[in-house]
Amino acid sequence: MTPRQAYPLYFFLANLLHAVSGTEPARTLNWLSALAGAAACGVFTWFGIRLTGALVAGVTGGLLLAGSYTFWTQAIIGEVYTLHLLLTGLVLSALIWWSERPSLRRLAVVYGLYALGFGNHLMMILLAPAIVLFIAVTPGGLRQMLSPRGLALAVVCAAAGASQYLWNASHLWRWGGFPPPLEAWRTFWYDVTKADWRATMVMGVHESALPTRRAMYWWDIRQQIGLPGVALAIAGAADLLVRHPRRFMLLAAAGTAAFLFAYTYNVGDVHVFFLPAHQIAIAFAAAGAAALLRMSRRTRRPWVPVAAASLLLAYPTARIGDTFPAVDRSSDRRPVEHLDALTRGIGADTLFVADVNWQIDNGLDYYTRHVRPELNHIRVRDVPLTLPFLVRDNLA
Repeated sequence: MTPRQAYPLYFFLANLLHAVSGTEPARTLNWLSALAGAAACGVFTWFGIRLTGALVAGVTGGLLLAGSYTFWTQAIIGEVYTLHLLLTGLVLSALIWWSERPSLRRLAVVYGLYALGFGNHLMMILLAPAIVLFIAVTPGGLRQMLSPRGLALAVVCAAAGASQYLWNASHLWRWGGFPPPLEAWRTFWYDVTKADWRATMVMGVHESALPTRRAMYWWDIRQQIGLPGVALAIAGAADLLVRHPRRFMLLAAAGTAAFLFAYTYNVGDVHVFFLPAHQIAIAFAAAGAAALLRMSRRTRRPWVPVAAASLLLAYPTARIGDTFPAVDRSSDRRPVEHLDALTRGIGADTLFVADVNWQIDNGLDYYTRHVRPELNHIRVRDVPLTLPFLVRDNLA
């Protein structure tokens, strides 16, 4: 048994928000996901503008991300993926900013944001090939990256980013004595990197299942941005390849790594792991929107660019209106209502011994901690051998 803890940055921000707001933890986590999702859309809009040089194209990309189904569903629950897309958006934006005037200070911002992202989700490693490639192909970038100061900067930022996981090691002390250094390091590495998961899940999809995975992804990308969005992404990729090959390489490398990881990741909820790949596809769609706007300006009719911009903004806005009824959970109180019914009539003088499925068990654990702390609740599986004595003593 190891004291597995994950997502230190997410929980640090959640604890901070909880201390400020004073709301119950579940509501705090949902708010954090929603706030991170809103910030991710804003950052991505700014990134689209810097990527393409077109305001309407950037806003189109931001709206496409905001209205994408999977992203929205992760923005209204306690999950880490909206914060992950916020951080990847910040790293990509910082890379574009650095490339406009390469300097060690700007590179420090790139490294710092990238290292910070490791505290939220280890999928951030998938950005490494794109970062290295983009820096290497930017004039002066390779020399800057491999200089003694550049290497030292990378080491310092990597150490700072990894230090977010030191809270895992703190649990070992609480459990009564820290093990020998080598064993402690092995336990820490196993715990942080989830070595058991990686061994069975990363690149764990059997080749016979890959055609089904391809069909699933094609259905999924259409659910996120629709066929017009896919067409814009293809056009944008072709346009960037011709006009800004280095930026095309950045997005292509980031999107390919993210896609291949999710495509071969053997989990049931693979749709959430496609989110970084969807983010890159939407960036290409923003580039496609910019290309469409440039084409519209070549006509002699002044209304054509206005119509093109209006259509580009109307499409993702309409998708938001279409997606909202399917993802809205603002009035969903079924978990609380179910647990209210389950515990109705039970007072503080009663011991509530529960034997329920794991989902209700998790909910009941939270409910008796934060909603009705006066309830005395234990699980049957915690007292299987002493249950008769527990019943006898409480009746007495």
